[in-house]
Amino acid sequence: MITEAKTRYGLPICILAAQMGLCPATLRRWRRRISRREVPVGRRGPRKVKPLNLGELKERIEGLGHGRKRSRGSGSLHRAYADGISRRDLDAMVRAVRSETSRQRRAEMYHVTWLHPNLAWAMDDCEKTEHGAGGTLHLHNLTDLHSRYRLPPLAAHCPAGRKWPGICSICSTGSSRRCSASATTAGT
Repeated sequence: MITEAKTRYGLPICILAAQMGLCPATLRRWRRRISRREVPVGRRGPRKVKPLNLGELKERIEGLGHGRKRSRGSGSLHRAYADGISRRDLDAMVRAVRSETSRQRRAEMYHVTWLHPNLAWAMDDCEKTEHGAGGTLHLHNLTDLHSRYRLPPLAAHCPAGRKWPGICSICSTGSSRRCSASATTAGT
């Protein structure tokens, strides 16, 4: 194609390269490879020359700490095998092992569903400093795990501690009144 365009239109290589959106050196390199009966465009990146022990590499990839999107240690693994495998090929192998590990992890997970309300409650505590007159405010959030209903948060200036079973029985009776902070801190 290059030779045909050059002979047909009589254009220099620089103009042909500009028309194709290529660098003139790239076009000359391709012409030289074609004249030697080689493949004009090979795979990108440097050629790897060191022999590769694929079994050892696969074992080391499986030994990495695989997360959902990243694998810890793949950079140092690439540095160790840089002469034998390209980064793209190594990343493809790591990605395949990571997806298989994630698939196995998802298969081993169980999802618990509560069938009736008021059977299980989740409690989430939070501490906020510098509240009011320099004190600490504790927020206690309760959520029914079946209905996902969240009670209004209970606020106190000290943790509720041993009083939580009493509070949970007060709140789970279905009363619409808000549990007061003084009820949560009495006796603690």
